[in-house]
Amino acid sequence: MANSDWQRVRELFDAAMERAAAERADWLAEACSGEEALRAEVEKLLQAHEQMGEFIETPAIAQLPDQP
Repeated sequence: MANSDWQRVRELFDAAMERAAAERADWLAEACSGEEALRAEVEKLLQAHEQMGEFIETPAIAQLPDQP
């Protein structure tokens, strides 16, 4: 993928993140208007973001069991 393509992927990802999760698929289908490779890349990023969840946002110490 060319650098300009990655820039477009990033723009679409950022715009998708501004929408409610339930609205993203329909919005992305319209925004990509037939560019399936572009849409697939954005969907991969969105899925990875959802799977990551709050991994980085939660301090590691908070995951430790309480000490006596």
